[in-house]
Amino acid sequence: MPNSAEYLSFLQSQEKVYSKFGASREAIVKEGFKPHTMNGKGGYLVVFRHPEYVTSKLSEISRNINTMFLGGLVYDESNAHTTILDYGITDNFIPDSKVLTELHSAVNILSSNIKPSIIYTSWLVNQDTLIARGVPNEHFFNTVFTINEALHFKGIAPRQAWGAHITANRFTQSAQGQTARTLLEHIDQLPCLGESKPFAIDTGYFQITPEEFKFTTDRRVVL
Repeated sequence: MPNSAEYLSFLQSQEKVYSKFGASREAIVKEGFKPHTMNGKGGYLVVFRHPEYVTSKLSEISRNINTMFLGGLVYDESNAHTTILDYGITDNFIPDSKVLTELHSAVNILSSNIKPSIIYTSWLVNQDTLIARGVPNEHFFNTVFTINEALHFKGIAPRQAWGAHITANRFTQSAQGQTARTLLEHIDQLPCLGESKPFAIDTGYFQITPEEFKFTTDRRVVL
């Protein structure tokens, strides 16, 4: 079990990544928004799934930006998540049932009384992605740490989540000038998502096409 110092270190590392999003604003003003580079990728995911009161707000924000401002991959009730780990990301990904079983077994070692919570305080955007900035509690970090450590013990080396954000859009189009500035102004006025208490951990895999971020759940552990 990790200690509080490791949790604080996680929060500090997360803030560094969030700061990079904030620093991207100048590049957006100068160069505009650009299409993401994940098209055609796929891989395994272990994720927290959020309650409907969070995903419904996220879906509305994501769809409005997609239809009113800039085309992109929409995140809604079907694919909204906060990553615990990803693994084996590659082009032309094909899932292996044995790996999925190992991922699920790592989740199953968790105690039954975990209570992860994340407070989403603002929106951050870089040139190709919009995220909700989340600050997690220690239960969140302990869960992430425990699952990742269990897989390392089995000889699987996933990439642990760097933070507690939720992705809202991955842009598939470019936008410069006034269009980019108008979208930035819109993002600045978006309501925060508030507190989320994830209701489940899903193991599965994702595949990104030009049309969607598709997440397929293999198994679910309800919290």
